[in-house]
Amino acid sequence: MQSDRSRTIVVLSCLTIITWAVFGNSLINGFVWDDALFILDNPLYKNFEIKKIFTTLANGLEFLPVRDISYAIDYNIGQGRPLVFHVSNLIIYTLVVFSVFFYARVLYRLLFPMNKDGEYSTSMVVAAVTALMFAVHPIHCEPVNFVTCRNALLSTLFFFVSGTLFLRIFSVPETRWKTGIRYLVALAAFVASIFSKANSIILPFILLLLSCYTVRTRRLRTAVSTLPFIGVAVGGFYLLISIAFKAAIISDRVEDWTLNGCITKLAKAFQIPLFYLGKLIYPHGLSASYDTVFAWSPSTPSVIAAAVALVIAFAASTRIRTNHPYVLFCLCWYLLALLPVLNFFVTMPVVADRYILLPSFAFYFLLACAGVQLASRVGWRIMAITSAGIVVYWSLVAVEQNRVWFSDETLWTAAIRTSPNDSKGYRNLGNLYLEQGNYQKALQYFEHVKDYDPAYFLTLGLLAFNAGKLQEAKELFSKSIGRDIKYTEAIYYLGLVYEQTGQPDVAAELYAQAVRMPKANGGYFSAQAAERLKTLTERP
Repeated sequence: MQSDRSRTIVVLSCLTIITWAVFGNSLINGFVWDDALFILDNPLYKNFEIKKIFTTLANGLEFLPVRDISYAIDYNIGQGRPLVFHVSNLIIYTLVVFSVFFYARVLYRLLFPMNKDGEYSTSMVVAAVTALMFAVHPIHCEPVNFVTCRNALLSTLFFFVSGTLFLRIFSVPETRWKTGIRYLVALAAFVASIFSKANSIILPFILLLLSCYTVRTRRLRTAVSTLPFIGVAVGGFYLLISIAFKAAIISDRVEDWTLNGCITKLAKAFQIPLFYLGKLIYPHGLSASYDTVFAWSPSTPSVIAAAVALVIAFAASTRIRTNHPYVLFCLCWYLLALLPVLNFFVTMPVVADRYILLPSFAFYFLLACAGVQLASRVGWRIMAITSAGIVVYWSLVAVEQNRVWFSDETLWTAAIRTSPNDSKGYRNLGNLYLEQGNYQKALQYFEHVKDYDPAYFLTLGLLAFNAGKLQEAKELFSKSIGRDIKYTEAIYYLGLVYEQTGQPDVAAELYAQAVRMPKANGGYFSAQAAERLKTLTERP
């Protein structure tokens, strides 16, 4: 027992050092993308309003109080400095790696019941390798670097804590009192996981899958023990899904659930697991926003190929399940964990690196188990060298990928390079240069989205406005508003044009309209409009 504990401490220490070595350069990164919008400009975090965090949608979109409390703590420690948030993200990620280690170790012992003391050493190796690959894989750079993705980190952490405790109940003999405490803590961790991010709602399915691998005499008891977890999942599902519908995070269009709509969903669902598998095997071309277009028709070759690939995978893993039970298990685990992000409920984006954080465990565990079995045939030295090579390669790619998240400029420049057909990179870079007043450079990027983005006409209008061409500017700002009637910036500048052309009454109406608009850009233009409106109304 002492030897096992000592080895565990050594493994955890090594995992910590490696994790921080690979992701340490994320600490110099700033806030990017939605970080400032949802975190820095949020008074609930600034003032640590714990009551509102538990009774309202803290960021206006989601009810995730566990995540929101962590933001409030960070904000009050560092007064909004990005370093504090990034340190917290890396600490949480390290804890996720630890939880993967403990979960993999208990899981391996479940799949391969112990008959000899030496087999516990094997479970230690499998768990260490699984956690190590999880720790360094580049696809996890998004949830580690993107502070807004902390919900994925926290949810995954509590998911594995809950799953590990549940497994230990049926694998480690304990007194009834200790078993009861462990069960309650597992249930509480599941609740914390759901209220960190809804993706973990599939835990009861995973637990039912695990029950199939327990000793036959315990299967019924294990399955019955999942009932409270199912109850929590159902309650959490209805609460979070209703909030998501109201916040328009997911679509509730009736046509999505017609026969044709369901067929389209299934066609996409077949393709998404293979998309992520490709990124796990070859982690290049990672992007903050992918331009991948998934076929919607079941007769499309890519859909047929994906469906055939899944059928073959199930048939092959079923055939070898006696000697390699982990293969079928990992396939089922992977697909179950992907269920919330297979786009049955339409979300934007369709795919994202953060979505694969939890499901990716099955990939690393499969590699670790296969590696241990192969080592007995080809030798441990060869497998150790091969594993080290993979880990070093992934680590170098991850270190480079962390640099992509340094700023909005580096992030969206990289996104355009890897996903040139996606509009988000052009739009966000254009907005970045627009905010900096670099209108010519902003226009270069808005040219790519000029057919639908209101910022294109806004930028042209600002160039005309600065050149003193007020009539031209008025027409361009009006076109911008025509594309988005709630575009506060365009409404504000149109008000300036009318004010400068001697029409203060029209300008005042536009300023009042801008004040009522959603507080985009931290509410800057709404505040500016309020100042101009005050000036106009105070004139004699």
